[in-house]
Amino acid sequence: MTPPPNVMTESSAPATADPKQAAQLASGTPAAIAQVLARNPYFSSLTDAQRMQVAGAFEPVKVAEGTRVITEGQTPEVFMILVHGDLDVIAANGKRATLHPYDYLGFKNLFGDARAAHSIVAANRTCLLYQLHRAKFTAVLREHPDVMMGMLPALATHVPDSMDALSSKPGKAAAAAATTAGDTSTSTSPIDRALPADPARFVVKVFDAKHYQIKYFEEQNAAFGYHLDFIESKLTPETVHLCEGAHAVCTFVHDSVTREVADTLAHKYGIRLVAFRCAGFDACDVKACDEMGVSVVRVPSYSPAAIAEHAAAMMLALNRKLNWASARVHTGDFSLDGLVGFDIKGKTIGVIGTGKIGACFVQIALGFGAKVLCHDVYKNPALLANPQVQYVEMDTLLAQSDIISLHAPLLPDTFHLINATTLAKMKPGVMILNTSRGPLVDTPALIEALKTGQVGACGLDVVEGEQTLFYENHSDKVVTNDNIARLLAFQQNVIITAHQAYLTQEALREIATTTLRNISEFHQGKRMKALGNSVNSV
Repeated sequence: MTPPPNVMTESSAPATADPKQAAQLASGTPAAIAQVLARNPYFSSLTDAQRMQVAGAFEPVKVAEGTRVITEGQTPEVFMILVHGDLDVIAANGKRATLHPYDYLGFKNLFGDARAAHSIVAANRTCLLYQLHRAKFTAVLREHPDVMMGMLPALATHVPDSMDALSSKPGKAAAAAATTAGDTSTSTSPIDRALPADPARFVVKVFDAKHYQIKYFEEQNAAFGYHLDFIESKLTPETVHLCEGAHAVCTFVHDSVTREVADTLAHKYGIRLVAFRCAGFDACDVKACDEMGVSVVRVPSYSPAAIAEHAAAMMLALNRKLNWASARVHTGDFSLDGLVGFDIKGKTIGVIGTGKIGACFVQIALGFGAKVLCHDVYKNPALLANPQVQYVEMDTLLAQSDIISLHAPLLPDTFHLINATTLAKMKPGVMILNTSRGPLVDTPALIEALKTGQVGACGLDVVEGEQTLFYENHSDKVVTNDNIARLLAFQQNVIITAHQAYLTQEALREIATTTLRNISEFHQGKRMKALGNSVNSV
């Protein structure tokens, strides 16, 4: 590809705040270009010597304001890094995005033909680009095969099947890499976003943001430097328009990433990352995200102790009727009628789900001197080795347990795990605790069991239908969710908390740190299953 009209190959110093740096960049020397390549995810894995070899193949190009650098429909054979100025990405129906210094485009063009889905136009002032033509890049690889080896880590995460493109099948990599970030030559979205190298310009829209979360995200983000835009609303098909301008979205347990939302993120806004700041992702259509090349990550573990301790707190409060006792004392009733509890020591506690949280709750139960029965499809090796813990069949656990605590994930097999049939198998007066997911429990069946006394008490940090109520103040409204309203009527033996089991300083800090690390992995080039905490299947 030869420079288009108004593109000047002689460079002049761009207008930057640092004249010395501007002159260095404009000089176009291999040393100056190598410094820029060190910031680019495709070349950052090379050694300094290897980057100098590649830098020698680049050429600095100065582009006058208004110049069309790439025309929609072209099949350019050049990779570009913007060094100074801005480039507008323009489709037939108008401007879609703006590229800023150190953004890049066209990497797939180095491996095969790919039609440009958009036009690229110099937006303001004179732009300075570093350009690498396919022929020159191929020559570098032939003369210095170690360069190809040095780039493999980046290619593995940025350009799927790129090795095939280096063989006898040019163009295969361009087709296979249709969702590669930092490239504008694909028609799968308005623009496969050229991610800014500068974290301060990498925009993350944080949905369902509350002040107690914002504090810890801002604290931990000091080490990452991303631009966090906190949005109070939940992410839904009605609010997805708020994602415009973002490079990634951060969601919480009640944010809804439906197929419609995923499609809008990918194809309207070019957003390729959804970062859940929680362990559960049942509100996400992962299959749709897989199909659209949207990476989905989560925080698999933040503070198992926080949730296990909350379950234990509800167990103690229910047993000793602390909520009822406190309410009575505040009305001047200091009698003890109806407040008799029992010793947890010697009782049998059943734990369904023995992952990190369930295992932590087991240790708490053992600390009270209780007998512990466990049930899980996947048995925890540490608990298996503990002679105080016994894994049993579900029916045995239901029949023998005085207290049952749920710590299982929400899966098709665990939906309504607690139902009329399983409730009937339990001891009369059993206590049930749920700090996992609301739909593990068939709420109408639980209500009937509470009315008959089959269930003596229950502590629920999660409830079916909670997403319409939890995390918001509805004190001036009528609770219209009939199941939750009926549960609230059991004032003496039901405790409901608004999905707050995770709410400790340690957990909030770990959630923020892990979420930002997930985003950083994406920013550095990892995609889909290559991300450490990915939930994608591809």
